[in-house]
Amino acid sequence: MKSRHQMFKHGATRQMSPAGPARPAILTKKPAAPGIKQQPPGAWRVPALEACSGVDVWVTPSQARKILGIAPSAIYRLVEPDRPFLVAKRPLPRKILISLRSVKAFSEATKNPDFWQSPSLQQQFGAKLKLIAENKA
Repeated sequence: MKSRHQMFKHGATRQMSPAGPARPAILTKKPAAPGIKQQPPGAWRVPALEACSGVDVWVTPSQARKILGIAPSAIYRLVEPDRPFLVAKRPLPRKILISLRSVKAFSEATKNPDFWQSPSLQQQFGAKLKLIAENKA
């Protein structure tokens, strides 16, 4: 009679080696593309997408929020249509995508502590947002 751990369904048997089950070889991941470099614990860094001029990259609100380092609800206030601070589009009724260029421009503009008190700086930023929205910046 076969022991219980050697039997499978329908009477199939498994050959057991005296050393135990064979361990799979340790596989190392290789970069898929030449521009991708491995970062410490298995994270991969994708090369900058700005290298392609004229192509805008769209990110989700949560990704934009993490880039800017703001609260989750605050990102939606920056996209409001009456006074936008970020360029956004709606590919679907419940989906919002935000331009990565506008996120970077907003980040650079708000590094100046006088941005929120100076209407002239906000107008300059608004002009830059229009260029980004027209895909000319």
